[in-house]
Amino acid sequence: MSSKPDLLAEVAQLRDDLGELRDDPGISQKFADWHGRLAACLALVSDEFPGCEQECKELRAIDFELPPEIEASIPEGLPGHRIMPVASQMYFRNKCEEAAELLKTLAIVLRQSEE
Repeated sequence: MSSKPDLLAEVAQLRDDLGELRDDPGISQKFADWHGRLAACLALVSDEFPGCEQECKELRAIDFELPPEIEASIPEGLPGHRIMPVASQMYFRNKCEEAAELLKTLAIVLRQSEE
């Protein structure tokens, strides 16, 4: 069982660490480690603070990888080998920002929740 201050500190640390990862070109081992910490934190928060379930659910649902159908939708004749790395990086950054905002919201809801 974790205390609310410990969970709040972990949520804040996850958000701070994500800010650094956001500028990476995509999913790396460092990001995978961060994502593992996120999953563990969300499991604890969900178990101990049911009022935070929606935010945890939304965070779990974020897919940081560009869907493969995007590549298939590039019109023929355009340089997919140039477009895809940039598109993938932009998608990753956008998902990192979405996750950071949800972590911020989770912290607010967690602060207001009853143990």
